[in-house]
Amino acid sequence: MAFQHAFTISVLILLSLALTCLGQDFIQISSPTNGQTISSKTRLDISYTIIGAQTMSPPPANASYPSTMTAQFQWLQKGTEGNPLSLSALGGLDTHHYVAGIQNKGYTSSWNVPNCHFFSRYNPSNYDFSLVFTPVYSDATAPSQQQPIKIDLNVQVNNGTYPKC
Repeated sequence: MAFQHAFTISVLILLSLALTCLGQDFIQISSPTNGQTISSKTRLDISYTIIGAQTMSPPPANASYPSTMTAQFQWLQKGTEGNPLSLSALGGLDTHHYVAGIQNKGYTSSWNVPNCHFFSRYNPSNYDFSLVFTPVYSDATAPSQQQPIKIDLNVQVNNGTYPKC
């Protein structure tokens, strides 16, 4: 009985270590935040951090950093499922990590939110909006690639200057 208990604990520890080493995410988006309200025809500041592999505990054995990252602005009609509509918000976002991954490295960028003409066609009361950040790897077979990061956004439309917004 004691042997079986020790074996079960050993397996759980090994499994958690394997998941820790293989499933590390090296990109964290700090701005915008999930559920943040953005306004039409404004500049949205984007902040993200590339996590240094050596700052993780334990450090991953096979750290695979993306070579770049893209951001897509997506919208999907409420109550539907399927392929959302999208436009390229940002491309070629820098993802260079700190030398040897000994510390984190922060980056900022900005994106111009579409104007009220866009949102008169895709009314926020009828559509859900998000920014999707996708890491791009130069080696398509790199181990432990990070999945896209989806940030849901609320949109406030400034119609005060319509139709000249």
